[in-house]
Amino acid sequence: MIALSSVKSGEGGTVVALKTEDETLLRKLMAMGVSPGISITLEQRFPSYIIKVGRTRAALDREIAQTIYLLRGSGGAIRPTPNQRLWRGIHGIPWLI
Repeated sequence: MIALSSVKSGEGGTVVALKTEDETLLRKLMAMGVSPGISITLEQRFPSYIIKVGRTRAALDREIAQTIYLLRGSGGAIRPTPNQRLWRGIHGIPWLI
């Protein structure tokens, strides 16, 4: 698991966690299509992070990019490591905790 802020331009993966307790930020990310189980690609890092989610592109600042955690090279299936649990949240969306 790696933070989006640590990924190189052109790389991506499957979102496995959104590490924030700010409900406004979670709603904003979900409105952009960023939620666990979704594949995203980082297209640009400076001056802001540009991500591709499906056919949509969105701009994020560094603080938000640090809250998004990816599993690189994932085939879309979220599998917990031995020290993590898989929890299905609202609408059956999987979260690693």
